[in-house]
Amino acid sequence: MTDQTNTVEDLYASHEGATGNLFLKFEVDKSRKVRIASEPYIFDNRFEDKTTGEVTHSDKYAWLVLDRDNNSTPAILQLPSGAYALIRELTLNPEYGNPANYDITVTKKSTNGKINYLVTASRTNSDITADEKTALLEVDIIVAMSKNTPTITSLREYKANGNKFNDQSTVWDI
Repeated sequence: MTDQTNTVEDLYASHEGATGNLFLKFEVDKSRKVRIASEPYIFDNRFEDKTTGEVTHSDKYAWLVLDRDNNSTPAILQLPSGAYALIRELTLNPEYGNPANYDITVTKKSTNGKINYLVTASRTNSDITADEKTALLEVDIIVAMSKNTPTITSLREYKANGNKFNDQSTVWDI
């Protein structure tokens, strides 16, 4: 786990990903190949309309991954519930199973201004190396995400709490 004496700024500075930080960014019609390396985390995505001030909430999901397109650098993959459903579908398929055992390709698409994601299992797989495992252990997804997402928890904890966030899953002070 990450040394808790480090600040969030230290965490971001020490882990340079494909976009200069831990969070994967997607461009429309561009694919990213990743290896999921954690259980899913669920978080409350809050959006405030700058014109009306209206605030909407939606559940989103996050995973610690190896970014195969960037030298297998550890990164955080954030996706909406529709993409989570596709990963879940692969996981429940006996031909694929646990997505930590194979790479997946995620593609961002836009149709008539509506964004969706395609998720496909890779035909070629490689084991996670000892160096990759060590690099993954240096990233604390809760600490990394809590700067901008005050409510995040593992999906396992969320389900155990009746599909609700609880006091333990809310991280306000970093």
